[in-house]
Amino acid sequence: MFRQINLIKSALNIIVGIGISILFSFHLQADAALFKIDIKNPNFQKIAIQIHAIDSDSFSISKRIAHDLDTTDLFDVIYSELPVKFDADHIELVNSTGGLGGAYLLYGSLINEGNDILVKIKFARRIPFGEIFSRSYKTSRNGSGWLAHHIADDIFKALFGYYGPFESMFAFSLKKGNYRELYVSEFDGSGLTKITNFKSLSYHPKWQGKSIIYFSSLKANKIVLYRYNITTGNIKLIANFGGVNIGGYPSRDGRFIVYSAPHGNAVDIYLLDRTTGERKRLTYDGAINVSPILYGNKLVYTSNRFGTPQLYVKNLTTGSIRRLTYKGNYNTSPNLSPDGKKIVFVSRLHGNLNIATINIDGSGYKILSNGFTNVAPVWSPGGRFVAFVKKEGGKSYIYLSNLFSGEENLVFSVKGDIGSLDWSTLLR
Repeated sequence: MFRQINLIKSALNIIVGIGISILFSFHLQADAALFKIDIKNPNFQKIAIQIHAIDSDSFSISKRIAHDLDTTDLFDVIYSELPVKFDADHIELVNSTGGLGGAYLLYGSLINEGNDILVKIKFARRIPFGEIFSRSYKTSRNGSGWLAHHIADDIFKALFGYYGPFESMFAFSLKKGNYRELYVSEFDGSGLTKITNFKSLSYHPKWQGKSIIYFSSLKANKIVLYRYNITTGNIKLIANFGGVNIGGYPSRDGRFIVYSAPHGNAVDIYLLDRTTGERKRLTYDGAINVSPILYGNKLVYTSNRFGTPQLYVKNLTTGSIRRLTYKGNYNTSPNLSPDGKKIVFVSRLHGNLNIATINIDGSGYKILSNGFTNVAPVWSPGGRFVAFVKKEGGKSYIYLSNLFSGEENLVFSVKGDIGSLDWSTLLR
């Protein structure tokens, strides 16, 4: 039984337990290593997978699986409307699936059982035929979308040895009209749900674990920091020390929060201990210091201490500060990889707002995506992909960048202006 997400319900009950029961699972353990493909290999070629429509697939589970896999740029997805029986003989299967070219096959069946659905899936190598896994899943009808992400992750795990990013959520600020509110969605943009209704300006959502989101919002001409519990819908004021309190980034256990607040003519970064209520000033240079990230004893942030916004890292144990970026005259919006080794950020170079990465020691500056409106980059769970936002024609488009191939694919789009974005951990 897994904790899953149901975004159809109201914001006050946005995450509920959708039980995805695996009733039957068979995996060819002897062949498992054959499918752990190293995607760091420079000679890696896309995996051709032929996905067949599930019988009575009124929930479009198979199409969602195809979309999830396709966005990673690791698969050559071939979708077929031809359903294949779950218990088809393998000779009949190989000869009757249309020969569309997929090296791997995904097929199955769907049975309605009152308010629940039973989905049987087989994932196999086509020629020579070899079953990789055979599983039966049972979930509620409104859990079918999340079940598709779950199956996509199972396929990813079977091939690469680790889960993909599909059972995760995005949180972002979205401006429509005069207001900017916070929204969450599933990986593919489905279940888009507004979680604030402040009729104000809300910014910088940051996930802490699976159910907590920190964000800043304008209130009575002040920007204050809030903590939102996505399970209960409870919103709690965290920091309101006057002026600007923005960019709250939590430690992994949620005890400490780093954020920016005014100090004289400067904007400094503070560390707030949520247990004691004590706060500690971390920067003293009289500059504008924003976008703080806390990782162990390291503080990554943006500062204009030498004129233009650049990225810095401070060792909180020794107090030493090191400048990370020198290319470009505007480097901001840092986001740290889950292992703490790389930073993705917005880098303005030759007039373009690019998405770039750099190592935590300042080496390895690399542009991932060029453009005029590329903003809000974030790492995927596991750190193998980067998502970012492009804006055009009154809409915001979330793209997924494959760090291995350098290709980027559209994940979904929404009407309005996404100003900041964050990506949850896996929610299996």
